[in-house]
Amino acid sequence: MNLNILSPKKDVFSGKVKEVYVPTDNGEFGIFENHSPMILNLSMGEIKFIEENGKERIVVISEGIVDIKLNEVNINVLTGLYPNEIDIEKIEKEKAKLEEKLKDLKNQKDTNKITSKLKLHSLHISSYNKHMRSKERPL
Repeated sequence: MNLNILSPKKDVFSGKVKEVYVPTDNGEFGIFENHSPMILNLSMGEIKFIEENGKERIVVISEGIVDIKLNEVNINVLTGLYPNEIDIEKIEKEKAKLEEKLKDLKNQKDTNKITSKLKLHSLHISSYNKHMRSKERPL
């Protein structure tokens, strides 16, 4: 089946895959060949897919939507990064600044915006640690 993952900044992935797993509010949702057509909202999390050659890939997303048609899966996300694209030092610094800023805020709208950014930064750090740090350690 064909998979296309797009964000406003770049085409994240386009190619043939065996299976796709996307994050939803109800948990991980699996998409396989000949899946029924549907549209789903995606939650912040990781998209996992298996390419035709068996290679597993991960894309960390903020939120988005998936449109499933017969053997065609189109995913539009606000942000989508592979774990190796995450600038961990930059994210950790930004997260620390946001945590400090959050302590002083009284406006609920600003608090919600910063809390959302903090969740995304925490997801980036978690995904980086899970998928990249293990590759840094010798076996």
